[in-house]
Amino acid sequence: MAMIGRECDFAAHGITDSEWMGAGGIRGRWLLPKHNRHRLLVHRAPRQTASGGAKAMSKILPNSGESVGNNSILAALPVEERSFLRTYLQQIRFKAGHLFYEVSSPIEFVWLPLTGMICLFAVVNDGRSVVLAATGREDFVGVPLLLGEQIAPMRAVALIEGTALRLDWHELAGILSSTPQFAAALRRYSAVYLAQLVQLGACHALHKLQQRLAMWLLMVHDRSNSDSLPLTHESLCAMLGCRRSSISEALSLLQKARAVRGGRGHIRIVDRDQLVEQSCDCYASLRQRPTFMPDWRS
Repeated sequence: MAMIGRECDFAAHGITDSEWMGAGGIRGRWLLPKHNRHRLLVHRAPRQTASGGAKAMSKILPNSGESVGNNSILAALPVEERSFLRTYLQQIRFKAGHLFYEVSSPIEFVWLPLTGMICLFAVVNDGRSVVLAATGREDFVGVPLLLGEQIAPMRAVALIEGTALRLDWHELAGILSSTPQFAAALRRYSAVYLAQLVQLGACHALHKLQQRLAMWLLMVHDRSNSDSLPLTHESLCAMLGCRRSSISEALSLLQKARAVRGGRGHIRIVDRDQLVEQSCDCYASLRQRPTFMPDWRS
């Protein structure tokens, strides 16, 4: 079961708390400063339905043979390994804001996105966050498991709704021993993932907010099927670790450059080339790095 968090809006002063729940009923709490008005990207705890069940933020779907090819890592594997993996893969649909795992909680699955976008957030003790990695259909979520660590160092949250295939971590070691090319692909992407963390960590420390915002809008656009991106001021605040007023100012500059147009609950990309001009060099650097494995069939 993926972990479900509670959505919080912070008041002006003091401290409040929020809960997460993991598989097996594991619970935890994190402290959140009320002076931070950012809204977490995680959803409320599931509501009880009339039948007594919870309204899930993800839904298990029937597997289809075609779905495996929608993830670049899986698509590059030889047919025999893909056929073997289908026995263990479970397809899910997730909503924007779905919490895959929380900081210091167990990671129960490896996820291979088919559509949508999942972001990895660094979270400090006062509740503020900043996004350090993004994954889509070319990647996977759960790199710590490949490095022998089950406890999550970051928060994983869906930014754009979509679908994914997941593998239970209990079965992962046996699966990797039987699929050497899949194992090599995951290890290689793990190295790319770590390089992404370094690049984006430096970007947050050294570049202007307007440049960082432009870069992240491009990264979301790369993983979206539309020029209209489902982003709010609150989600951008959480991603970039800044105040709402700062986001408004940076968006205004991008609109004056005729790169984007703001709207209620979304941002539309008007001129992608202009948006690239407004971003820092980190976007080009990340685009130059390989994010999926070579085609093993060639």
